[in-house]
Amino acid sequence: YRPDVIIVGEVRGEEAFVLFQAIATGHGGITSIHAEDLDSAVKRLTSPPMNIPPSYIPLVNMAFIIRRVTITDPSSGAKRTARRIVKVYEIKDFEDYIPIVEWDPVDDIHIHDFSKSILIPRISRETGTPIDQLLNEINARAEVLTWMAKKRIRYYKDVAKIVHLYYAKPQQVQEMM
Repeated sequence: YRPDVIIVGEVRGEEAFVLFQAIATGHGGITSIHAEDLDSAVKRLTSPPMNIPPSYIPLVNMAFIIRRVTITDPSSGAKRTARRIVKVYEIKDFEDYIPIVEWDPVDDIHIHDFSKSILIPRISRETGTPIDQLLNEINARAEVLTWMAKKRIRYYKDVAKIVHLYYAKPQQVQEMM
């Protein structure tokens, strides 16, 4: 069927090898794997029963580390549990991971350093889009996501509606915000 992206909910076994074979032939892939950190995830991938060859690990462009964390409200001191992406890595090679984003638990914000990115220049070359234009688009999308979070827009159909509208008419979404 020539899909653009193959999504596998979670890999635990031999299905990981099938996913990586598909990625190696040019399909995009998205999955999750349970592990303490990126090194542990790669060790799981390259060990039985998944058996992903180390040479396939660079086919993974990015890895997100998601954790359940405790957040303290600065005004009330109230604590609550939430999930946060605590780190984002770009995968340059087997055992060569570039940290691009890190979560600051004190201010509950993500701090990014796109100057280290290897993907943004690659996307720029492949699409003919200047890097500064790509960075502006990343910031614009981040603003939309932040706005939706503040407005508590979480129902998947509502999120999908805004995402589709943004792709078709970004200016209209900017006006809504």
